[in-house]
Amino acid sequence: MGGQAPTRFLLFGNGWVSGQIQDAIRGGNDELVVSQARIENREEVLSELARVRPSHVINAAGKRGDPNVDWCESHKEETIRSNILGAVNLADCCFIHDVHLTHLGSGCIYDYNEDHAWGGPGYTEEDEPNFTGSFYSNTKVLSERVLRHYSNVLILRIRNPIGADLHPKNMITKLASYKKLINVPNVSQSHPYLS
Repeated sequence: MGGQAPTRFLLFGNGWVSGQIQDAIRGGNDELVVSQARIENREEVLSELARVRPSHVINAAGKRGDPNVDWCESHKEETIRSNILGAVNLADCCFIHDVHLTHLGSGCIYDYNEDHAWGGPGYTEEDEPNFTGSFYSNTKVLSERVLRHYSNVLILRIRNPIGADLHPKNMITKLASYKKLINVPNVSQSHPYLS
């Protein structure tokens, strides 16, 4: 009995979320290669795809700022290169090589409005993103508008990642560090609920 061949993953990104993915994949029978290539560098990406010959690519790369997304406001070119040009480049290279791409996007692209009031109906995959109040969110919206047209791409949106460790990017760690927690919706600064 031969059994099914293991899936061969090629992972882009070297942050905390990438580490969580690496741990999950390495715990099974699948193969994993973590790329050091920059996703905005077409030649490097094409070379990695030819070298590794993955069945699946995961994109956990992107600029999200350090210590937070406000960093993107003063580093716009770096953010554009990674979050827009890099994401689209990776999707296109995977398309050329007939490889599935799972792209980790952001849940920070929606805001409450008349049709989606606080406590009302949620958003669906068909709803257009409506929050571009930060440069980070704007780059994520722009990349999604292109990526959704690639038949080989699955977009997963992460809002506040939670893991089993106490890493500073873990939402549980962030919440534990606050002196006071309040229960209000996460909305943009221009929202009428904050007026």
